[in-house]
Amino acid sequence: MRGHPAVRRFGGAAIAAWSALLVSCASQRVVDRFSEVRTGMTREEVIAILGEPSPRWTLSVRLDALDGERLQWG
Repeated sequence: MRGHPAVRRFGGAAIAAWSALLVSCASQRVVDRFSEVRTGMTREEVIAILGEPSPRWTLSVRLDALDGERLQWG
């Protein structure tokens, strides 16, 4: 990172805090099994590995430029 040393320290601390927050939100099952998820898997295959997602969002072409569903674990 460039810029003032205080900005560099804050930026690194913010990234570390955000990473810790994301890891703390995920269930241990998701953390342990996430490496088994591969590109091209179906939604059913991913759910079989990670379990049911916590929230689900319906996506629309008009708002999201995608049609489908967003699944989130943790």
